[in-house]
Amino acid sequence: MDERIQAAIKKLKSSKATENAAKSAAEELASADLLIQALERRAGDLASGMETEYIKKLKSQREELYARYLYCSAKRRSIQRALNSLDEAEKTVLEVFYRDKPSDAHCLDILMERLGYEKTQIYRIRAAALTKFTEHLFGIAD
Repeated sequence: MDERIQAAIKKLKSSKATENAAKSAAEELASADLLIQALERRAGDLASGMETEYIKKLKSQREELYARYLYCSAKRRSIQRALNSLDEAEKTVLEVFYRDKPSDAHCLDILMERLGYEKTQIYRIRAAALTKFTEHLFGIAD
């Protein structure tokens, strides 16, 4: 199997984790912002606006959180754009095989029932969808 397709499959399999990481980073970022604002107000009252080492450390951690959020969000958007390039049957096949993660035999049962296709047609759709998804994710190979 082509290395690019393997990398695309890996991204599909990790897409739910990426979505959760982006959401978690956003929530942590909001909490850090609130804490920093509260501490700055208090530090301003106590020390005429001087930053304490603790606030500096929190701001540094906030910057790291923001970088993580941007990375996860960009990764999530690229996966979503590649998925949006697929038709509904292709998207369903990839999501069931790689995102929902039931066993391969169970995937086929689910897809045969959902789409009304035979196994061979589902495998054909999967192969075409993986190629299309990979091309949209990484670009067309030479």
